[in-house]
Amino acid sequence: MTMLFTEFSFIPEIIRSIKDAGYKNPSPIQEQAIPEILNGNDIRGSARTGSGKTAAFLLPALHRLATTSPLSGKGPRLLILSPTRELGSQIAAQVEKYSKYLPKIKSVCIGGGVPYHKQLSKMKKPYDILFATPGRRLDFIKKGKISFPRLEVFIVDEADRMLDMGFIDPLKRVLAATPEDKQTLFFSATFGRKVSELSNLMLQNPVDIAIESDAPKHENIEQKLYYTNGLPHKKSLLTHFLSTEEIDNIIVFTSTKVHANELVIELREEGLNAAALHGDMHQRKRTDTINKMRRG
Repeated sequence: MTMLFTEFSFIPEIIRSIKDAGYKNPSPIQEQAIPEILNGNDIRGSARTGSGKTAAFLLPALHRLATTSPLSGKGPRLLILSPTRELGSQIAAQVEKYSKYLPKIKSVCIGGGVPYHKQLSKMKKPYDILFATPGRRLDFIKKGKISFPRLEVFIVDEADRMLDMGFIDPLKRVLAATPEDKQTLFFSATFGRKVSELSNLMLQNPVDIAIESDAPKHENIEQKLYYTNGLPHKKSLLTHFLSTEEIDNIIVFTSTKVHANELVIELREEGLNAAALHGDMHQRKRTDTINKMRRG
């Protein structure tokens, strides 16, 4: 029998926002994770993008935050770490949608590429939810600009990507700054040795939830491998592929940020419309590049 969202013990305001979002039946990750999170258990979850994972951890977290905190002091009640500021902004947009009938819940999003003083200004006002990348979050902790006396829920999203980006030490330091008696929700697409070790460090008697997709992971992707006779040959092949009329938008991955910048210059000299996107760019420029690609 298919389950309904109304069967969860959410407060009316959450149920109302769920109906506004058009949700009726929870996805497998939501059906399994939400009851365990509502019961206060730590979660170690694995589910691919598009599975409904974000709602699975946000809805019960917002349900908890709707009740007045029993703890005094400043700082967030809910901390969400994501590998990039863009992902944090996406999660923040979901929070805004799910908490539309909970006006007292305030949130702040911090990450690299945005001036410190602007983010500090937001953090001086009362707030309940903090979205952050590990690096910027650690910077604020080191400078004594934030503490966690009220922290109740700690969410780590896309942990495998964070470790790939070299965030393991910042993650451990942020963890050390949080109270022990918190609920931790740990999500990762894959669980290699390092990710598993990190989850063991962060979680207490977790409930393991792994959702396997029935759909092929690469159903619309054709993969080809080309051998080249050196860099000039590789660049000529790349220019040839980028110039084909059958393809409108292309993403090219490079080994380094410097190479990305150099490649953009070379492609523009070939008359191709190219732009770089990497972590050394100012956030405004990164956003502008993404928006330009969306516009074609």
